[in-house]
Amino acid sequence: MKTLFDSSALIASCVEAHANHQWVLEQIAEATGDACFCAHALAETFAVLTAAYRLPSPTAMELVDSFTAWARIVELGTEDYVLAMKRVGKARRAGGSIYDALHCVAAIKSRAGRIVTLNPRDFRALAAGIPIAHP
Repeated sequence: MKTLFDSSALIASCVEAHANHQWVLEQIAEATGDACFCAHALAETFAVLTAAYRLPSPTAMELVDSFTAWARIVELGTEDYVLAMKRVGKARRAGGSIYDALHCVAAIKSRAGRIVTLNPRDFRALAAGIPIAHP
């Protein structure tokens, strides 16, 4: 089954000390060959690794680069961004919910059968019936 990984899952996959590191690695192993993530997840993951986890930029870049060894990048166009904004409005959400909506639109675009996240509550109103896998 095609699986989309959001930024929270990608970050946990990079940080051994993360409480959900092993669970995410298991999800990756299960999805390898049919895994994907939204292009903007690269920037989100890089930002968190360099700020919250204080990794040097070159180290964070190596980790982000490594995702393409096991997953495909889903790129979004203008229409996808508009669709994400409409999802946020329809769900009566605002602000940072747009980033979660972009993951959901990428999941729909790639025909993912599930979304792996550590923040299921953020996705429930936006996922359009796509199952959400979380620890």
